[in-house]
Amino acid sequence: MSYADTTHDALYFSGAGYIYVDSITYTPLYRFQEGQWDTLGLFGNAINAAIVYHDTLIVGGAFHTVNGADMRFIACYAGGAWHPYGTIGIAPDAAIIYKLRIIDGVLYVIGGFDQADGHLCNSIAKRVGGHWENVGDLSGLTTAPTLVDITKYNGNIVVTGNNIHNTGEPLRSVMQYDGT
Repeated sequence: MSYADTTHDALYFSGAGYIYVDSITYTPLYRFQEGQWDTLGLFGNAINAAIVYHDTLIVGGAFHTVNGADMRFIACYAGGAWHPYGTIGIAPDAAIIYKLRIIDGVLYVIGGFDQADGHLCNSIAKRVGGHWENVGDLSGLTTAPTLVDITKYNGNIVVTGNNIHNTGEPLRSVMQYDGT
C-alpha cells in the first residue's frame, strides 16, 4: 500500500516487511516527509488503504490493533495519536477493508464486511457526519460481496468485486448504484 498526500507533501507506505516486538509481528506504516522516513504506527495485520479526509489520515485493512491498542479494520491519525474511526466488521470480529475513496467530497469504504457503525451495509459504506451509513439497499444479494474498488461513472457509483449478484441471477464482478 502506498499513498501520496500532496496537500501535506507526505508519502505513506506499508507492506514491505514486518517489525517484531516481543515476539509479536507488526505491519509498519511508514511516512516520508521533509526528507525523512519515520514509522507512524505498528499494525496487527495488513494495511490495504490510506487516504487523507478532512485533513485526517485514515487507514483501513485487516488489522485488529494499532500500536498494541484495540482498533479493528479502520483507524485515523489525529493529534499525534491513532484512534478508532467507527466500527466496521462481520460479527463477531472479522472484516477486511480494501479501499477508501473520496467521491464528490464523500468518503467511501469498501471491502468484505456486513456492518458499519451498526448499519447493515454489504461491504460498502459512506461517511456522513461522524458515522458510517449504508449505500443503497443490497438486501437482495444472496451473499455479502467482497468489494475491491469503487469509482464514479456517468453519475453513478460503480463497484467491482466478487459475489455481486441478486437471487437467481448469474455472478458478476461489477455493479452500479444509481441512487435507488
